[in-house]
Amino acid sequence: LGLERVGRNDHFFELGGHSLLVITMTERLRKKGLGADVRVIFTEPTLAAFAARLERSGSSLPTSVDSSAFDDGLAHVLPPLVTLGLEQRDAIAAKVPGGASAIQDIYPLGPLQEGILFHHLLDNETDTYLLRTAL
Repeated sequence: LGLERVGRNDHFFELGGHSLLVITMTERLRKKGLGADVRVIFTEPTLAAFAARLERSGSSLPTSVDSSAFDDGLAHVLPPLVTLGLEQRDAIAAKVPGGASAIQDIYPLGPLQEGILFHHLLDNETDTYLLRTAL
């Protein structure tokens, strides 16, 4: 969420959470050995309720944090789908005002987005997907 502090009763979506962050979060939880279903965060959007639900489902919460995850300024925003080298990450961070700490997330384009970009780059004078109709 890019927030310095989050309370146990804060609402995930009211703090700026969205569906893509839910998927990223559940994947990170799975890597830590926690069985989190994507639907759980929608039904239990506060940290306290979410943790209680994980505990009821038999998942144990970690008692310590691996500090190596925070060594790279962009490590916290890169989902498993994105594999960028250090030079590429530094290049992205250099273009963003505020550097790596200002980047909220980085995701690859989806197939439909790639198609839209292709058509835009092919003919940037007109917009293939913009239809005008006068009535």
